[in-house]
Amino acid sequence: MLVKSCLLLIVASLVVCSYFAIPILIPLTGGLLLLCALARMTGFPMKDIGRMLISRLDLPLKAGVIFLMIGMITAMWRASGTIPMIIYFGARYIKPEFFLLACFWICAIVSFLLGTAFGSVGTIGLTLIVMARAGGVDPLMAAGAIISGCFVGDQCSPMSSTTNIIAVLTKTSLHKNVLRLLKALVLPFSITSAVFAVLSLSQPLQLVESPLNAELARFFMFNGWVLLPAGIVLLLMLLKVSAKHAILVSALAAAWIAWRFQGQAPLALLKQAFLGYEFIQDSPLRTILPGGGVISMVNSEIILIVSTMYGGIFSGTGMLSDLENGILCLAARFGRSAAVTLAALATCAFAASQVFAVMLTEQIAGKLFNKDDGLEREALALALASTAMLISSSVPWNICSAVPAAMLGVGSGYIPFNIYAVMIPACFAVRGYFRERKQRLALNHGWPDGEKGGEEDGDAKGI
Repeated sequence: MLVKSCLLLIVASLVVCSYFAIPILIPLTGGLLLLCALARMTGFPMKDIGRMLISRLDLPLKAGVIFLMIGMITAMWRASGTIPMIIYFGARYIKPEFFLLACFWICAIVSFLLGTAFGSVGTIGLTLIVMARAGGVDPLMAAGAIISGCFVGDQCSPMSSTTNIIAVLTKTSLHKNVLRLLKALVLPFSITSAVFAVLSLSQPLQLVESPLNAELARFFMFNGWVLLPAGIVLLLMLLKVSAKHAILVSALAAAWIAWRFQGQAPLALLKQAFLGYEFIQDSPLRTILPGGGVISMVNSEIILIVSTMYGGIFSGTGMLSDLENGILCLAARFGRSAAVTLAALATCAFAASQVFAVMLTEQIAGKLFNKDDGLEREALALALASTAMLISSSVPWNICSAVPAAMLGVGSGYIPFNIYAVMIPACFAVRGYFRERKQRLALNHGWPDGEKGGEEDGDAKGI
């Protein structure tokens, strides 16, 4: 009872702090201290509690380098004109009668290249929401389409920090995970596109030309070289070059382009790589383009460290054993995919960040997977990326929902239109349920394909 009360108190503090825009690290750290005190009260010595806290720190240390490099490359892509050029041409060729669909597709492309939902919302997303308001489109529908698209890349881009975390957490190949995620998103992406196409017909854009495009053309030189950094990342990832090396090469190319074509000084570029891109000219772009840099990822790295410490405490003390047993029972009755999805729903209601939700889901549902089997670890990676990673964007007090909503100037009313975040976990759970049911029937009747049913369509066992 005491454990449940503490967990409810932590949830309440996360909700309150999210509502009042208090930094999420404050309730996260306070909750961690509360759990440490609870562990001490239940008889665990301080030395053991200390071991629990540091037992999983290899994860944030491994992922931390990629985190910081992602911050660097997003600054360099801004300075080189890569992001501005994608925004410019994306906004220029929008068909008014399919504006919401275009919002979804453009944001999906940009987010896949950037690997960050926040960065995509803060660049192309802001441009599109300005166009929506000026053109008489419902801003909540537009925000739903924008955020849906921005989380496409956040989920499956090799540049995504959370995708890299999942690869480290499950000890799987980033490249294989990305290919499996891309294959798995075909159906939910198509359904989401169809929904936004229908909604677009009732919300045509009345104004296509955005003054921001003129500003972009005024301050940046656009040519084929400017898109080179994006092309480098895609090519190197296809060649299975490590994410760190691909990011580094792309960032160096972007820095050269920024110096050669955009007139950026080398020392200024070095500063921006660490502190973020600066746009000092008197223009509306001052509120849209600045950002990125190594320093922009420090807060995320600290959240990852604290979230990892939660996992150590939960694992060492068994505080979540009742919930873990409940998930095992659900898996026995409804199948593993449905159980993982329900576990993700529970953790996303508790967690205040995407990373925290992913790690808690792994903690609770990880026992459903044989982690000594490579295919099972790949199945776990797909499960985490298809559930907790997306559901977080539809929880109002989660920073994955609150921050994009604040950036776009809308409230939680956009959530019913966050279609992609519903389609991915729904398709995952339903497809997994019927596939696992087919496997059980095959095994019960002695059909020869019972053992390999879980690997159909390139998916790992049971998913």
